[in-house]
Amino acid sequence: MNRKPIALLALLILVCSYVSAQRISVFGTGTMFEALENPAIGVLNRNCNTVQLNCFIPSINADGRYFGDADTLLRNYGLNGSRAIYNRPPLDDPQKINYGVAIASINWLSAKVLLNYRTGSELLVDVSTKGYGSADLKNEAVSAFNKNNLEVGSYPNQFLTDSYGSSYTQVALGFRRDINEFLSAGIKLGYVSGINYGDLKFTNTRMDIQQSLSTPDENQLYLSLTGTSKLLGKTESLEAKDFMPNFKNPGLTFSAGVNARIDDYWEASLYLKDAGFINWKENNKAKVYDGRRYINGVLLRDYSSDSLKTLLKFNDTTATTQHFRTSLPARLEGGVSGYITHYLRSAVFFSMPLQNLQTDIALINDFFYEDFHFILQAQYNTHNTFQVGTHFMIKTKVVDFVVGSDNLLGSIKLAKAANEDTQYYYDSRTTANVNFGLVFKFGKCYYSETAISIPMDDKSISRRDRRRVARTRSMGE
Repeated sequence: MNRKPIALLALLILVCSYVSAQRISVFGTGTMFEALENPAIGVLNRNCNTVQLNCFIPSINADGRYFGDADTLLRNYGLNGSRAIYNRPPLDDPQKINYGVAIASINWLSAKVLLNYRTGSELLVDVSTKGYGSADLKNEAVSAFNKNNLEVGSYPNQFLTDSYGSSYTQVALGFRRDINEFLSAGIKLGYVSGINYGDLKFTNTRMDIQQSLSTPDENQLYLSLTGTSKLLGKTESLEAKDFMPNFKNPGLTFSAGVNARIDDYWEASLYLKDAGFINWKENNKAKVYDGRRYINGVLLRDYSSDSLKTLLKFNDTTATTQHFRTSLPARLEGGVSGYITHYLRSAVFFSMPLQNLQTDIALINDFFYEDFHFILQAQYNTHNTFQVGTHFMIKTKVVDFVVGSDNLLGSIKLAKAANEDTQYYYDSRTTANVNFGLVFKFGKCYYSETAISIPMDDKSISRRDRRRVARTRSMGE
């Protein structure tokens, strides 16, 4: 089996950290892409379809961010196998924190089926793979990866961190219906099978560099650690079968939302997304670091990042097998969307993780003509990140298509630097995002009522009702 595609998929899913908002620019579009986020969104009545299906063409959303002085170093370390870490001078402000943030989601199979036209009842089926996590690292820890930066002395609390990452497959069923003419609600329940998990917490560290007694021209490194780490243990052996639904690491996920029609032109949504948990049972390893020396007298010429990787692979008796439970990164999201002119729809959107208050706030402008949409989005995160993105969308009677980025300039920058050993420069952040989706539409819905007249000139009738009447086909003719 060719493992390169699997490795690329694993990289997309597993290089993830603090969760960012998903598919911001599709908010208010009334498409399957929005319905995957908010189960209260109906896409069949307004499009007059009986089925919408992605036909196993994956819908992809990925978002990655680095913040801090070492963003260029960390980016190239992740993309180019550590070439950018070594032979760099120490970073200024040793205590400053670098954050790595990202999320990835692949919807393998997405479908909606119309159950009842009168009530707007729709069934959602979604099979997806997702990843999330969080990571932080001090400037002095990044500098320490270059052994030339380590002189004789003591370095306390250099490697303090609270980082985690996880990936899982989800099989979900959703149901939505209209409560009345103005309000609709939806719910989505899913079974989760965990793929991979890592959790690293160091509460106290100490690195001592001493001159070697046996080799006076050499220095020796001693490293003491206090904290814990957990690993599922499959990071280096992922195969396609690991992404298939299974019962080895079971869990549940829950999403629910409401959508309100304010008037003929404006709608508002509020929803809770991805609340739930995973029970990790397979190949789990937990390790307690009790403050003793875990690297003891290693000559600096032999020290590298591989030394820490070996340490984290549970190569001593402190490793124990444990079962544990982790929560999923639930988010509260919502906003208001409406038509400003015949060719412009605008929306204000927010997304807030329930674990903290790092909120995303976005202004979305959808410029459209007939079936073609150009979406321009400006987003601010309270972690002091500003992004500008663009999406191109086609919405026809038979297909919906979207491609773009919530952070276009940052994505282009990262793509250009992906295969370069870039010299370090101060940048403070690197961000990238990609969003792609394709949905096919099947069948037509029919009204049981016979259309007596088509009140296209009656401005008191809502635009939605006029469109419904225009599509009405008499069952008696």
